[in-house]
Amino acid sequence: MWSRIDRRALRVVGSVAFVAAVLAFVPLAELIAPLGRLPAWVWLAAVAAHLLSRLAAVEKWRLLLRAARTDLGWRRAAHCYYAGQFANTFLPSLVGGDVVRTGLAMRASASPGGTLLASVVDRYFDFVALGAVAAAGAWLAPPEVRGDALTALRWAVALLGTAAVAATFILLRLPPERLPRRLDALVRDARDAFQAIVRDPARGLGAFALAILLQLFLVAIAAVLSSLLGFEVPALVWILVFSVGKLAALAPISIGGIGVREA
Repeated sequence: MWSRIDRRALRVVGSVAFVAAVLAFVPLAELIAPLGRLPAWVWLAAVAAHLLSRLAAVEKWRLLLRAARTDLGWRRAAHCYYAGQFANTFLPSLVGGDVVRTGLAMRASASPGGTLLASVVDRYFDFVALGAVAAAGAWLAPPEVRGDALTALRWAVALLGTAAVAATFILLRLPPERLPRRLDALVRDARDAFQAIVRDPARGLGAFALAILLQLFLVAIAAVLSSLLGFEVPALVWILVFSVGKLAALAPISIGGIGVREA
């Protein structure tokens, strides 16, 4: 019990420390002053645009669920997805909410293994889309930010590629009969779903394309708000720093990535 409390406290301290570091470089008054320049309709439009992106993310997930020969229906999928989004506020990194989303979906699905696989592929596509968008931003960004960013992205690509190969090898080569009965059925179910996704590349490609479009859409929201607030930051730099910031938020050293992403 105490170890859980200690880890949670450390993540809170991590978030506070990163936010404090940001405020040490940018005075609070300079952050707050421009906010009054924006009319209320701009804030409402930004919130509406973000909510629209989350609805599109639900549909992206459902594309993969249907490719895996399972689906939850729109209302149930949205319920599971938003439960995961809410859980991100309290769980370490941004992956914690995925566990909540997937767990709820597996309980409601006739194919738990297929739902698990579709959810893992969905999140993996998000990582790859983030990396692809960040790589494009790094390649086109000014020289002063290009070198370090490309080095970091090479490591990210290597890790993502290794993870994909390892996960696929384990899924296809792991002998289910040596596992407990419940895990045996789950692995067989996931293996069948993997074959179904491979045989339905259109939905998989559609989900990946949607993942990239969603990342660019979120970058656009941030860039437009930045411009309206009077901050002159080139769009290509926004593409880079927004994507790298979201990747950094995956580290389990803060609450929901708060502080790490802003830093």
